Amino acid sequence: MVNCGIVVRGETPDILPRVPILMAFAAQYIGSNYGAFAADYRVLVAANLRCAQPPLADDKDLRRLQRPEPPVSARMLDRVRAVQAFTAAAFKRHPFFHCAN
Repeated sequence: MVNCGIVVRGETPDILPRVPILMAFAAQYIGSNYGAFAADYRVLVAANLRCAQPPLADDKDLRRLQRPEPPVSARMLDRVRAVQAFTAAAFKRHPFFHCAN
């Protein structure tokens, strides 16, 4: 958890932190699936190594990154709606839920 705090502060950690919720993403990112990721150490290692590579290792131009489209992704749109609902329901008590448009 120490490395997570380091990354959040914008500093460089000695080891990139891994968050379990990314397992399914990592498997899909290399063209596999979570079942293979969970059952085959080779898939697990390949997925983690690939995800550990910076997305813009050679080129720092952020315009090269694909822009997310929340309305197209049901899951992403659901997260956007969650932020909106938290903001509407609890902003006065918990302002950290607020997200600027």
